[in-house]
Amino acid sequence: MTKVQDRNRGVRFEFLRMRPHDHMGCAIGGAGEFPVLAAPFLAEGAALGEFLMYVAQEPDPADVSRLDDLLDPDTLLVMSTAEVYGSTGVVDPARQRETYAGVLTEALAAGFTGIRVAADCTPLVSDE
Repeated sequence: MTKVQDRNRGVRFEFLRMRPHDHMGCAIGGAGEFPVLAAPFLAEGAALGEFLMYVAQEPDPADVSRLDDLLDPDTLLVMSTAEVYGSTGVVDPARQRETYAGVLTEALAAGFTGIRVAADCTPLVSDE
């Protein structure tokens, strides 16, 4: 029998290759974990020729600069959750679709293979 003190602790992330239209959800312990989890996900998208989006409640410039070290800043669009999902805290599906469709259209026109979005949507589910 495994004792509690023998179990692994800390952050563990196993990244699985994504296919078009796949979604992945992660449980994080705080805002500082999101960029750590987003980085390999976005890096895989960059390797596949995808345009990248990083969405957070209030994107921290320090977190974004860490992504710049891994990714070409010209392939990364940083937006707030309010810009993508609306400022009310309730998802506006028409606005969300319009935002992503616009980014996708521009990305395809620029020669990218698609878009890849890493979004911390915690603020959208943090209350009733």
